[in-house]
Amino acid sequence: LRCGVFHAVSAYCNAGFDILADVDAGGSLSAYAADPIFNFIIMALIIIGGLGFLVWGELRKIRRFSRLGVYTRLVLVITGLLIFGGAALIALLEWDNPLTIGRMPVWQKLMASLFQSVTTRTAGFFTFSQAGMTDAAKAVSDVLMFIGGSSGSTAGGLKMSRAILLCKLSLREIKKLLHPRSVTTVNFEGKEVDDRTLSGVATYFGAY
Repeated sequence: LRCGVFHAVSAYCNAGFDILADVDAGGSLSAYAADPIFNFIIMALIIIGGLGFLVWGELRKIRRFSRLGVYTRLVLVITGLLIFGGAALIALLEWDNPLTIGRMPVWQKLMASLFQSVTTRTAGFFTFSQAGMTDAAKAVSDVLMFIGGSSGSTAGGLKMSRAILLCKLSLREIKKLLHPRSVTTVNFEGKEVDDRTLSGVATYFGAY
């Protein structure tokens, strides 16, 4: 019971602390890589913590997706894209790698790839060797860790809203280089973002 409570709190807080590490099994949660119930409970807690309190507060009051606020819908969509997109890339890059998921049955490969995509959103657990991953898969994990969760959540990282603004800012700068005389603005959640905010995002990115 104490182990269950500890890991529930650790997963929800995206802390990555575990007390089940087994060196012979590869460390962290590798000993439970074939346990669907354990994997999906941990993943659910990580995602719940990573969505943020503002998002869950709105979801508790509003159940229809179309009536949710722009920010909440954005967080849900981007979270889904990052999780399943990341899982697909990791599965593709690691499918035949014997050092990671190459020797697992198909269903376990898919589950392990999904777990890796979820946990890299700054949770810190793992169910297969991180050292044995291909460089491309490590790069995918790095991007997911860099972005992290949503603002006001237990997850770390740059945060999704900042990542989106950074992408928009980058696109604006590219457009300015291609068309110097054009005046382009950056919009977020239907509103124009002022230059001061954009400068702050760029400064934060540089410091990060």
